[in-house]
Amino acid sequence: MIECVFLRSTFPLFCMMKSWLLVLSLSVTTSFAQPQIEKGQIDLRNWDFQKQGTVRLDGQWGFYWEELLTPSTGSFHPTKFHVFPALWDEGQGFATYTTDVIVDHNISMLSLELPDLYTSYQLWVNGVEVAANGEVGTSRQETSPQWLPKTIVFPATDTLHVMIQIANFHHMRGGSNDHIYLGLPDQLYQKRESAVITNIILFSGLGLIGCFFIILFLFFRKEKAALYFAAICITWALRAVFTNLYLFCELVSRYRLGIDGEGRIPHVISHDDVGACFTSGSFSLKMFTQSSNTV
Repeated sequence: MIECVFLRSTFPLFCMMKSWLLVLSLSVTTSFAQPQIEKGQIDLRNWDFQKQGTVRLDGQWGFYWEELLTPSTGSFHPTKFHVFPALWDEGQGFATYTTDVIVDHNISMLSLELPDLYTSYQLWVNGVEVAANGEVGTSRQETSPQWLPKTIVFPATDTLHVMIQIANFHHMRGGSNDHIYLGLPDQLYQKRESAVITNIILFSGLGLIGCFFIILFLFFRKEKAALYFAAICITWALRAVFTNLYLFCELVSRYRLGIDGEGRIPHVISHDDVGACFTSGSFSLKMFTQSSNTV
């Protein structure tokens, strides 16, 4: 029963490791009060990016439902606004978001951290396309989904005209469930590097622990709890590179192997979550049963 005691003592360490990595990933966020976009405009001339950090572009964006506008369409004066980030009530469809960001004219370069929008988008800054995911269209046949967070750099002007086309016909949710961050290039790349390192540590650490407990199970085959615990670790290790930053998918797409042809990523989060819950439940049940038998 030594290995069972070892398993019970290791499980809290697993939880502590997950908690520590979560705190580490959240530690890069700013504590300053964030300004909001109001009626399609935000004034950041008094915002010191060096001292106050990055800004979430949250608030009331100009909104054009079932319209795919482009910068060449002309000047825009939105009459309807939609909170961003927010999921669409309709779930599927397409729309265009616009906002004007006023910044200090002394800033030469800025950066955007873009989440995985549901489920394809095209983004312009001052009429220049700077980022895209998948193919945006007005129907399922014209649209291709892709989940791949990005951090991009672009030349800054005193007024940034930002336009985003978003289309979704492949998922139950449409729109955005996460923030777009604006900041200096060094800030956002440092933030991304921290998140990448955190995910790599999580993948490597949990993967090694999982392999160790598989070997342990081979020597003590009666102790199925070791196998359950290994499944937990390996499941969460895979989840670290297949969700959030999608590190594995980004690596594959860089070598042009892609997933579904061009780096398009299927929605695997729910499957990983179900697997993690199942293996965690099995492990907890095994531990409870053994503890009861001991008593």
